Amino acid sequence: MPALCPAQGPDDPLVRSLLGIVDCNVQGLVRGGYATLFEPSSAFSAILTSLLTIYVAILGYRLLLGRTQLRIGELALTAVKIGAILALTTGWATYQTVVYNFLFRGPAELAGAMLVGVQPQGSLFRGDVFDGLQAVFDALNAFATAFTQHTASQPALPGAPAVGNGFGAQGLTVAAMTLLLSTLGVLLAIKMVLGLLLAVGPIFIALMLFQTTRGLFEGWLRASLAFALAPLAITVILGVDLTVLEPFLLRLRDQLAQKDYSTAPVYALLILVLVFAAVSALTLVAGGVIALGLRLPRFRDAPGAFVAAGGGQSVLVAQAAPSRAERVAAA
Repeated sequence: MPALCPAQGPDDPLVRSLLGIVDCNVQGLVRGGYATLFEPSSAFSAILTSLLTIYVAILGYRLLLGRTQLRIGELALTAVKIGAILALTTGWATYQTVVYNFLFRGPAELAGAMLVGVQPQGSLFRGDVFDGLQAVFDALNAFATAFTQHTASQPALPGAPAVGNGFGAQGLTVAAMTLLLSTLGVLLAIKMVLGLLLAVGPIFIALMLFQTTRGLFEGWLRASLAFALAPLAITVILGVDLTVLEPFLLRLRDQLAQKDYSTAPVYALLILVLVFAAVSALTLVAGGVIALGLRLPRFRDAPGAFVAAGGGQSVLVAQAAPSRAERVAAA
């Protein structure tokens, strides 16, 4: 069984702690799920062996009786498919490198490389975007506290609207929570779903054997790609979000340092955070549409791959290209 992931400490940064514990648990889920599927007492190993035996037996039976039309190249592809299924469903090291690292860790590395060109030089949030998210979250909460203390120190004016007294603190608190939920919250939820898909991945990879169950494998692959693209998009959007928010945060910081509690920067920050939350949602939709466009090649029986031989037997022959003389005669 996987080891228990460390819990968040009282002084640990919120963003890094949540990311670390989710990544740890997802890796434990995928590794533990894979190990459970292939332990000696597991039924999946026996089922996989049975499926491979049935597949090879049916293929050999059809070849012997001449009831299939396969080119030599398609036979080679069939052998490659069987080898790939065996490699991915019987070896954790191969599955971890080809599937887990590619779908779970690959998008994060690609996003980091893309953000180098997105973040401007001299930005306070240049570098790791999640450290920047923590800094923005802390700053928004600190600004909200400053507005709260100012409101509490002022005598209540008869008939004064609530916007003038408490909107600064409320707006900044809503902006901080919306920013955290629309970026970190969505990212953590996506990683959990992707971890579940990767944990049951060997089952769907084995279903690639037969045409009747191949659709299930394609559906799993599309879903995995969609949930792998989403963290890439969310991370890049977060980098852009921090870049856009930075001047407004600096303006609000300087304004509060001068004891100016006007709410114009609060409106700007709240609107920008809400807009980027909508952008994150639309980005997830776009990633799903892209993943739905995945189409795996279909290998159909080719006419002429088998020719009748004496005694009702069939012989597999290679289809050679016509010679130049034949092409000239045909013209």
